[in-house]
Amino acid sequence: MSAADETATAPAVRVVRGNPSDEELAALVTVLAAASSAAPAEPPVVDTWGHPTRLHRDLRAFSPYAFGNGIARPPR
Repeated sequence: MSAADETATAPAVRVVRGNPSDEELAALVTVLAAASSAAPAEPPVVDTWGHPTRLHRDLRAFSPYAFGNGIARPPR
C-alpha cells in the first residue's frame, strides 16, 4: 500500500480510550461535521454613496411649523 492509499482508508475519528456507544460516536461525528462545514456568508454591505438617486431631493416640503414648541399654529 502506498501513502495515498493509507490516508484514503484511514478512519476520520479514532477512539483512544474508553468504549463509546454508537449514539455517542454519532453525536461526535455530527458535531465535528457541523464545525467543519463552511460558515454562512455574511450579507454584502450596501453602499449607496455614489448612487444617482442620492442626488434627488426629498419630496416632502419644508414647513416652518415642523419644529415648533409643540403647538403648531400659524403666526398672527
